[in-house]
Amino acid sequence: MHERVRIVPHPRTIRKAREQVKAMVEDGISARKISRYLHRFVIWWVRTSIVWTHDELLHVFIQSCWDSSLAGYAYRLLRRNSTTPCVSSVDCPAAA
Repeated sequence: MHERVRIVPHPRTIRKAREQVKAMVEDGISARKISRYLHRFVIWWVRTSIVWTHDELLHVFIQSCWDSSLAGYAYRLLRRNSTTPCVSSVDCPAAA
């Protein structure tokens, strides 16, 4: 039996999502549409990769954000759909 290998999303994958969210914020897109985009992004990658989970991908996105307002969209999505709560502000900086 093969053991599942843990891989992290490529930085370019996360950067593209982060830049898309940033552009949506700058264009004045509603928070609901931004959250919907981020949710679809995460779901697509979870289904495609097989080894990533919803929460893991959102955590990686949050940790890659330098702007806490961008991380906030992912944090709210994580809190709404998560099966495991954030335990520290390191994991969920928007909680601080």
